[in-house]
Amino acid sequence: MPVKQDVEIAVVGAGVTGLAMALAAARHGAEVALLAAGPLPATPRPSGRAAAADGRTAALLMPAIGLLTRLGVFDPTGLGAEPLYRLRIVGGGTGGPEGTALTFDAAELGMDAFGWNVPNATLASSLAAAVGRTADITVHAGAPLQNVTETPDRLLLEAGDTRLAARLVIGADGRASVVRETAGIATTERDHGQTAIVCRFAHTKPHRNVSTELHRKGGPFTMVPLPGRNSSLVWVDRTAESEARLDLDDDAFREAMAPLAEPWLGAIGALSKRHAFPIRARLAKSLTAPRRGLVGEAAHVMSPLGAQGLNLSLRDVATLAELLATRPGDPGDPALLAAYAEARATDVKARFWGIDTLNRLVLASPPPFRLASSLALGLLDRLPPARRALMQGMMEAVPGGL
Repeated sequence: MPVKQDVEIAVVGAGVTGLAMALAAARHGAEVALLAAGPLPATPRPSGRAAAADGRTAALLMPAIGLLTRLGVFDPTGLGAEPLYRLRIVGGGTGGPEGTALTFDAAELGMDAFGWNVPNATLASSLAAAVGRTADITVHAGAPLQNVTETPDRLLLEAGDTRLAARLVIGADGRASVVRETAGIATTERDHGQTAIVCRFAHTKPHRNVSTELHRKGGPFTMVPLPGRNSSLVWVDRTAESEARLDLDDDAFREAMAPLAEPWLGAIGALSKRHAFPIRARLAKSLTAPRRGLVGEAAHVMSPLGAQGLNLSLRDVATLAELLATRPGDPGDPALLAAYAEARATDVKARFWGIDTLNRLVLASPPPFRLASSLALGLLDRLPPARRALMQGMMEAVPGGL
């Protein structure tokens, strides 16, 4: 028999963003249904399937960490997270130690850390466990969203045997969002022919809690601290280059990494399983439609350059959740959705187009850009007020009303 439910808010998608959105919406007493295409994330085991399925980590800045803390899911030890004290960018085109380096230090802002590097799998499982403990959230897992029908005051959702009527539907269902597609929201897309290789690796030198992003022709090579003498790697390059490296055995992959990683972290030790992710940027031309709001990758997908993706998604979550908390009544009210779109438009567009432009320049790495990049990084390194202003922009806070 079909499962029928009438709710205030339906969140579609059970990744990190969707789980956080369901929790944030339910904290203020809203009745929430969470639609998940598959089972909710399980607690990963170091050698188990969950650990092998996704080697990605997220460098989450303190505003995002603050949101996760308010949601009751941020336990650094349990998550296997590591603090980030300094962020280092190395320009020059090759990305080697001969390039010009700019280092941002959290201490300059009076902070202990910029944020934490958090494994995606453990964060998702922690959020899923919190969802399971929340009485105001009903989970419907196991079937993707198939159809959306509009009525004057509800949207009717069909997913397998589940039938939901919701006053507001929040699309957190990723880059191929059904919520976005059924609303007829168009997107702008950018595909620069890049693929990211992601893995974790051990090394002999301590990372000293410094995240290092090497801007090199083809894409960034980024090493982000993990507990102990371990780091996560995101190596973006032309797709053909990345696919060839993915086929290498561990010894050959270590050899390929060595010129870039060893000057900073010493000899490379054990490697985790490698995963590849195509890089295709996508921006929704609207964040809302009647009784719909988009958050996370349903609204924006971008290059991992600058580690903005999940931080931007969690700002979506915090902004929409605060509006829902401060504007009681119909959660699908057009004025509320218009306020959400207005609040997020500048941040989303500026970071999407800024990252896309920087990615194209790094990818091509023409000599004038290499020179300008080196000069700009060197100038910022010698001008503390300008460096601090840039850090303040990077650390733009999310609303704190949760």
